[in-house]
Amino acid sequence: MIDIFKIGTRPEGFAIQNGVLKSSVVRIPSDPVEICQCVAQDCERTLTVYGSLDSDDERFNDKTSFIYKVMAANDTVDIKLFKNDIEIETLNTNDFGLYFALGDVGTGDQLLYSGYLIEWQKVLQIHGVGEYVIKADLTQFGNPTQLESVKFTLKKYSDQDADGSVKIVSFQNGYIENSPFDFTGLNWYQQIRINGILWNKQSEYISDTYFTSNRTITQIQDSIEYTYDLQIEFVQDSVSKFIIENNILANEIYISDYNLTNTSFYNQIPLAVKEISQTTELYYYNGRSHVIQFTDRVQNIRKRNYK
Repeated sequence: MIDIFKIGTRPEGFAIQNGVLKSSVVRIPSDPVEICQCVAQDCERTLTVYGSLDSDDERFNDKTSFIYKVMAANDTVDIKLFKNDIEIETLNTNDFGLYFALGDVGTGDQLLYSGYLIEWQKVLQIHGVGEYVIKADLTQFGNPTQLESVKFTLKKYSDQDADGSVKIVSFQNGYIENSPFDFTGLNWYQQIRINGILWNKQSEYISDTYFTSNRTITQIQDSIEYTYDLQIEFVQDSVSKFIIENNILANEIYISDYNLTNTSFYNQIPLAVKEISQTTELYYYNGRSHVIQFTDRVQNIRKRNYK
């Protein structure tokens, strides 16, 4: 969930749009001269999403969540789907995912939230592949504002096309102090697909022992902990910010890897962050790469001499 807008489209004092990436994940060419200066010039970028016509398996079908915040109960939010700059749907039902109307989300100030979890498979089934944009028309205190998402390039899923990517699914609860949204009790679903790989599974032996009076090591508890490296290729600052300041702070994280050459198969593996091992910034590119170390969220490879 990121506050990302085209230049000049975020008015002060008006609603904030989270969860709409205004940039795509790109591979960095070896020659910096070849890099388009899209970040600085706000060039149009796209984010690839997939849907399947053959399977309902979540591995082959992407989702994107959008959440908006208004100022008062009588304000309005109208969410619309565009294809090739033509409005094709008003997203005020569950026909294309899950619709969250004003007043239907949470309690207290959360009642001023509205949103949509779009299921790209359902869009693919009705409208086919292509380039899509989600626009939200907000009216607050009588003042209209339109917020526009990144352009999504919707494709039919194939292992070959998804090769080189990872998908991170998270469920966000609680309150992040620098966010305008309070996710307490919402269990808000988030998903992002980026270029990278989940790999380098390592095992660590953890031993808890004591010495007896005759200097003998005696076991209390021994355990095995596995770690994994999520290596993220260079992404724009907006995507990096979402991953570091929101996504990895989530209560639950599940990662799927799509690299065809990966020696291990990972599908929605439940993980917990252990550390940010490395962050690299390119001076000629407004973005960063990361290596984030994860461990299994469930730690049950453990042996002890008591129950």
